[in-house]
Amino acid sequence: MLDPYWIAGTSGHVKRTSVKALVILCRDPVSPAVRKLEADEALRLLEEGNFASGTGPMRANPFLNPHLLIRSSDRFQLQRFFFGRLLKTVPCYVVNTGAGSTESIQEKIRELVEKARR
Repeated sequence: MLDPYWIAGTSGHVKRTSVKALVILCRDPVSPAVRKLEADEALRLLEEGNFASGTGPMRANPFLNPHLLIRSSDRFQLQRFFFGRLLKTVPCYVVNTGAGSTESIQEKIRELVEKARR
């Protein structure tokens, strides 16, 4: 990991940014390439954490984070609250990386980014 101050100085980076969209990647041979989710459906899927990754058997990782150190109900509610607020303000998309070539999937993600910028 490199210090951004070292790379570009104080004007070369920002400490905060605005989230314009949430993109979740999955790998599934039968799902569509891009699917827009409603906030409640996106929150439910994030809570369950059951997205196909293409790297082996599907394992539930709540909020898609296999590195959660504390798995208490209080921590779960904090995560739920955070993602619930986020999903009320930004659109959420599931992008299926198994639904096309690398180039076509990258193009779809670029389209989502451009759409979110407007």
